[in-house]
Amino acid sequence: MTNPRSVRYELKTELVRQGYTLSSFSKISGVNRGVLSSTLSDPPTKSLSMNQLNQMSEALHLPVGWLYKQYAEELIKDIEHVSWRKVKDLLTHCLILNKVSLIKMMLDALEDKTAYVNYIFELAEEVIEQGSQADLQMFYQYVLDYESNPHTERFAVSQYRLFRANLGLDLQQNFKAMIQFAPYRHTLPLYLKLDALAQLIHVSYALKDWEVLNEYGKELVNTANLAYKEKSKQSHISTKKHERPLIVYFGKGYTAQFIKWEHSGNYEEAKKLIPYYEDLSWVTKVDPLDTESRISVEKHAIYAKCNRYNLELLQGNYSALKPYVDYLEFFPEEHPASLTIIIKASNMHKWDIDEILEKYHHIIYPSNILDYLQRITSYSMIVEINRYINIYYELALYYFERKKNKDDLEHILSVLKSNIEKYNRLYSFDSTQLFEKISKFYLA
Repeated sequence: MTNPRSVRYELKTELVRQGYTLSSFSKISGVNRGVLSSTLSDPPTKSLSMNQLNQMSEALHLPVGWLYKQYAEELIKDIEHVSWRKVKDLLTHCLILNKVSLIKMMLDALEDKTAYVNYIFELAEEVIEQGSQADLQMFYQYVLDYESNPHTERFAVSQYRLFRANLGLDLQQNFKAMIQFAPYRHTLPLYLKLDALAQLIHVSYALKDWEVLNEYGKELVNTANLAYKEKSKQSHISTKKHERPLIVYFGKGYTAQFIKWEHSGNYEEAKKLIPYYEDLSWVTKVDPLDTESRISVEKHAIYAKCNRYNLELLQGNYSALKPYVDYLEFFPEEHPASLTIIIKASNMHKWDIDEILEKYHHIIYPSNILDYLQRITSYSMIVEINRYINIYYELALYYFERKKNKDDLEHILSVLKSNIEKYNRLYSFDSTQLFEKISKFYLA
């Protein structure tokens, strides 16, 4: 007798309820009558496929996914004998419909079955290659849980995919994700290592870990050089594509090294790095000059000019301030990064920049930082949010040192505190020192 919870029972019941015979239902569903007979007979002589189930559900005017839970339960009951193709079909359809609980149920049923590790990994990578935005974290966690050799490439790739999935605007969470992933970057295939190092640079910058930032910068340039050489030798061979043009990785690697020297106060060493990213058009010899590459070449030329101005200001050249501000009129995307340095330099050299702060008041205090940044910049949100925190930190020092209006100072402290709590709790040590200093000498 047919199990009253089975897929076949539910289908047969619905056919009868809607008044179909096998012949009439075959015509409207497009499923062969013989297939219907063999899959719905008791006992069945043929297994039901996902496509057939979806066809029948559609013909019965029931939602896709109507009987997925029962279908999954039947596969699990006979999991030792079910083919990977059937499991894959179900998981794929569950991803499309975001049926997270069913995916978890299937993966739990496959626990300790090491033969499935590579199947699960390849399915997840296949979904990514198709450009899907599906959440694949459970798949990659399955690989990490049941891969017997943690030194394999698929283990490293799974670590990387989870690292990327866990990156957000909370720096504490990003720090944990970086610590978990970083040791596995060396095992990644070249095209993913480029992307991985770029993300590690973003997190390191936000953490203000300049030494680590510098090391990742050097490593990214070396990795980009390897990719460049591969493309030079095998430009006619189709290979897996890295996420961004090679120009981006060269530029990010060199600017990471520049930032290390800039923040360490070694401005001469920082200056030596600018020519390396000032003109990256040579990279297009092996990496075609598409729209993104062309824009990246132009952007790095802008970065170079801004960074030359930054070094002039940090070294006390006040005469560079006006031409710098005039230059920035044309590049709103650079405003957060440039304002950080302008305010920092004014604190270092006791300059009055009230007029500039008034000019950029709407940029310093957008009604919603995330909305503003998403409109004006293509940079990493991790980096840009933390630039704003740096702006507020330097601005608080600026107001304190000049004994500005108490309301202005209290406002900037409130904004700084709010953004640290939202995005960067790891900044608390620096900000605590600032708050104590101001409380003791000014707000008491």
